[in-house]
Amino acid sequence: MATYPVQRTGEFARKALKTGVLHALTESPWRYGAAVSLLESLGKDHDKVVMAASRGFSGPRFFERIRHRPCAALLSLMLRRVEQADPAVVDRRGEAGSLLASLMPPEVEIPGLGAKHQTWWLFPVLVEDPEAARRALLAEGFDAALGSTSLTWVPAPADMPHTHPTRAHRVMSSILYVPLDAQKMTERTMRRLSNGLQRALSAARSHRHADTGTDAPSPALGSPGGLAHRARVVASALSAPRRAGHR
Repeated sequence: MATYPVQRTGEFARKALKTGVLHALTESPWRYGAAVSLLESLGKDHDKVVMAASRGFSGPRFFERIRHRPCAALLSLMLRRVEQADPAVVDRRGEAGSLLASLMPPEVEIPGLGAKHQTWWLFPVLVEDPEAARRALLAEGFDAALGSTSLTWVPAPADMPHTHPTRAHRVMSSILYVPLDAQKMTERTMRRLSNGLQRALSAARSHRHADTGTDAPSPALGSPGGLAHRARVVASALSAPRRAGHR
């Protein structure tokens, strides 16, 4: 590592600026809702756009770009974060996560719920149709995220099919990260999130069992559409629709 080149200060500054812009967007329900609607009007999936923008090293030449020593500005930032770390923040997030877990619909499986020590850095749930649930929650003002591309299951070797990671495959195919903000999400907001997820699951079941012979989406899962309307819907959440975890 001593032979790695030092990161350029300008590159660090660009990353800091990008992070600041993303933070400003996610801190305001109105700004974030408008950005989501704008991306949808352009035919883009906002989840993929945000995921790509939040990556520290997106694109090709990953290993070449990551093999750098931190510049002085980054070292100073790391030192400040370590010195000013507040364990109470982690405790509050743990308490908020436990409360949200207790409010989840009974049919929703929460990976890691039985872990002895839970910090809820992310809040994953397993649902049968993550994309439909994501769209339904977005219509209610909550921006959930689909499975991470940086955490996935590894297929079994061709000559060892019996080692297929069945459980990991199921989890990563059904996972949805729902938002959790210990500072801004009240119990009332968490109940709205849980109820919205419950309605999404009920609508998905009704659509799946409906004897219509069509693949049309359930009205409850449809997009309300429109820049102004979507902005108002997202802004109606009592807390800013924070990203659920990437990644």
